[in-house]
Amino acid sequence: ALEDDDPGVRRGAARVAGLLQASGTADALARLVADEHESVRLAAMRSLERMPVRAAVPALRSAALDGGTVGEAAARALVAMPRSWTADALADIAAVAQLGVRRAAGLPSAEARA
Repeated sequence: ALEDDDPGVRRGAARVAGLLQASGTADALARLVADEHESVRLAAMRSLERMPVRAAVPALRSAALDGGTVGEAAARALVAMPRSWTADALADIAAVAQLGVRRAAGLPSAEARA
């Protein structure tokens, strides 16, 4: 279901995978971070908050730097993961991401750092 052609099915499967912390879904959730449909990306990111997947870090970093609602969700997913996996991504977010994304990651604003 995580690879179904229908984005509604993928979104639902991503939500359920996270709620159940379903084994064997980590790689598929990591791929869904870059899905063409925003609702699927958001569902995958929410699930990754519950089920950290190291392979998802590069895609989450990229999404966070893109900003917006998806960027904020990506930042929250990164913060939920072990710092040893995400330190570089969070440093990039702190340096250049939009304010809302930095807030979602619990990082100070650029003005507070100055």
